[in-house]
Amino acid sequence: ADADARLDFEAFRRVVISCRFEARGRLRANLGFTDVEMSEFRTLFNEQASMDGMSGEDVSLPPASLQALFCKIAPTTQFSYEARELLKKAVSNNQDKSGGLTFRKLIEVMRMYQDLFEDELSAGTPYVKETLGFSGCEVQEFLDIFLEYLRKGVDQMTAEDMNTLYFLGRQEVPHPLDYKQEVRQLTQAQAMQLRTNMAWQQETLGAAGSVRKFVNLAKKLREIEVTVLDNEIAAAQS
Repeated sequence: ADADARLDFEAFRRVVISCRFEARGRLRANLGFTDVEMSEFRTLFNEQASMDGMSGEDVSLPPASLQALFCKIAPTTQFSYEARELLKKAVSNNQDKSGGLTFRKLIEVMRMYQDLFEDELSAGTPYVKETLGFSGCEVQEFLDIFLEYLRKGVDQMTAEDMNTLYFLGRQEVPHPLDYKQEVRQLTQAQAMQLRTNMAWQQETLGAAGSVRKFVNLAKKLREIEVTVLDNEIAAAQS
């Protein structure tokens, strides 16, 4: 029985190793993107090619078509100057003589684009720590919110996103009516009002397309007291 158990475990171990090698090989071939991400890229690329009356494995989308495609796969570039500059750099290193991109080159562009963004995140880490006083884990959580902001835009930020942004590093804030109590979570209405303030800040100062800009935006939002949010909600409803 022990021998059978050892054989079963050894067979299981070989299967796990085989699956790991296969997954690693796919990731390497996909330049680090998952199969789901590759499928999404392929679908959007083919849809754009079809709209332009093109088909085939080696089709190269021209610059005008790429502009429409990047609005879908890199929506941040529509409102962030910094994101547009990173994308321009990635495209210029991979486009053909006519300025077009094949599907494979598109994947290389997206890989470089995301790598450049990761470099931006790494470079901004000290500023996050210094300005907001976050620990290492809190810095990573803050950067995750920054990426959500870049990926979705202000209008799609959730109440959970806004709560994390507001309370991160300070688990509670004084209650607006009873300072012996603390607030540990914004209500849905308060979180959405904070998001409205975020949109106002973006309209006034421009999109926070860099870590430094997002830190400064977050700092302003975190300075807003809960009672101010409640007053703004009441004013909007009157």
